[in-house]
Amino acid sequence: MFHHAPVTVLSVSPFVEDHEALAHILHPYSWTLHRASTLAAARSFLPSQPISLVVGERDLPPHTWRDLLAEVGALPSAPLVIVTSHQADDYLWAEALNLGAYSVLAKPFDVAEVRRTLNIAVLKLEIETCFTLLAVARGSRWLLNSQRVSRHSVQSKARPDRASLHSKPMSTHALARKSQFRWSDRFCHVC
Repeated sequence: MFHHAPVTVLSVSPFVEDHEALAHILHPYSWTLHRASTLAAARSFLPSQPISLVVGERDLPPHTWRDLLAEVGALPSAPLVIVTSHQADDYLWAEALNLGAYSVLAKPFDVAEVRRTLNIAVLKLEIETCFTLLAVARGSRWLLNSQRVSRHSVQSKARPDRASLHSKPMSTHALARKSQFRWSDRFCHVC
């Protein structure tokens, strides 16, 4: 798989076994794995390094995954957060996804499941990067207009300008035709 930028994973867990398992699982990839045993260690690391994914334990005494999610969410370019737990029940899944985590992984780790989840997360980041580049390359008018309508109607109740009211978000297929956006080997090219 080709990536726009090197993939960097931050493992945040008080358990050394988690770090070792992730290192073993990610060994075939050319991804960088950083380790932090506490939220404080992750806090000092996050702003200094570009991180793609954060894999964090549910319990980070005296903190929890919610504190990690809040810390990561405050970053200008927030990485995706994946919560891990021995008790990955439906309640944790629902709560984590509703609060903004990307996914939940059950422990002990299933190698195939971890690789699948992390690969799909990286693919999501690639797609977001491609659409951002595409918006910049194509003037970003359609993207900015659709965001302006929703931002005004939800946050400030201000009336959006006329042009943004008439712009419709494009489907992926229409966008691909209009902007000559093509996929090859799961990598997008802006023509």
